[in-house]
Amino acid sequence: MPGWRGDIVKTAIANQSDMELLDDVPDCARASLLVNDRSADVVVVGRELSESSDPDLALIRAAGDCAVLALAEDGAVFRYALRTSRTSLSDDVGGISQSRFIEAIREAADDCAQRGD
Repeated sequence: MPGWRGDIVKTAIANQSDMELLDDVPDCARASLLVNDRSADVVVVGRELSESSDPDLALIRAAGDCAVLALAEDGAVFRYALRTSRTSLSDDVGGISQSRFIEAIREAADDCAQRGD
């Protein structure tokens, strides 16, 4: 994930002892191929996903029960699931704090673990 979004994700995850950045891929098409190979609990995407885009839908389908977090241009974060629901995780209009972002990753991973992934 290039640019400021990638910097935020890498910095936030690097500071967590219970998290690991498994890969950094440039697009959803490659991400959907890697998601099952890497046993990821959470996939973070550097843009909003489109439910009408084939590569984006392929990523959501490939993720299965794994959560997909998408960072929007305005700093908001949305969680996508196979049921293609989208839930705002931002603290307020205009973004999400680093601590709330880490909390969102942990919540998403816990949800996956509770389903038996």
